[in-house]
Amino acid sequence: QTLLWHNVLGILSVHRDGTALMVDTTGAVTCRISDAAGRGVFVCTADLSLEHEQLAAAGQRGIHLWQCFSQTKMGVLETSGETVKKSTTLIFAARYLPSQRFLV
Repeated sequence: QTLLWHNVLGILSVHRDGTALMVDTTGAVTCRISDAAGRGVFVCTADLSLEHEQLAAAGQRGIHLWQCFSQTKMGVLETSGETVKKSTTLIFAARYLPSQRFLV
């Protein structure tokens, strides 16, 4: 489980079952994304771009990028190489750099 803080959206909680949930300081849900890392995939790691209100959720099938306000998937960064079986590939860290422009 990952917990992150955003000044406007509130607390982001990403559960291993793939659900990303944001609640504000009053407990009201501001954003809910089911299957954030893909259908039937658990989330290994996640990070939030504060500047772009973008969520990066990593699982076995790559890193899924989401726009938090509209809860829209922006794209998928797939794991490299076809020789690696996607079902066994795990991403252990996905972080936005301090500039908020790059994801490593």
